Amino acid sequence: MHALVLDSTTVFALVDQPVGSASDGIIDAVYVDPQLATDVQTRKLQTQSEEQQWNVLEFPVTSLLCMPAELTMLFVVYEGDDDGIRPVHLYAQESLAQLKVRALNVEEHIRLITGELSGQASSKKDYWWEVCPALQSCLPAAS
Repeated sequence: MHALVLDSTTVFALVDQPVGSASDGIIDAVYVDPQLATDVQTRKLQTQSEEQQWNVLEFPVTSLLCMPAELTMLFVVYEGDDDGIRPVHLYAQESLAQLKVRALNVEEHIRLITGELSGQASSKKDYWWEVCPALQSCLPAAS
């Protein structure tokens, strides 16, 4: 197995967003090649509904030591609250996404307790992770 040893890299996420949203949305797919992400975005825009928009966002991917040279999946950590859903971190390893979600949930619990003690109520943020494909090309693999 060939592997790259990296501290971090940048990928390009195609995000399905509500119209007028700056940061909310769900990642449809992640591309290593920015031109490919833009090409897929163009195709999606031609067939989109009026209530959705497709944007390409640059994301740093962290903790990629011994990342497989053929990157196929990434693990996205999402944050959700009353204002919407946002992708906040991308990881090449599932265990790192799980650890990040646990850490964010602990931080959120502390924030809520601190807010209650000080009399400042705020909406709760939820965190979870999901698998997202990282695509090298938009062509389906040969069977």
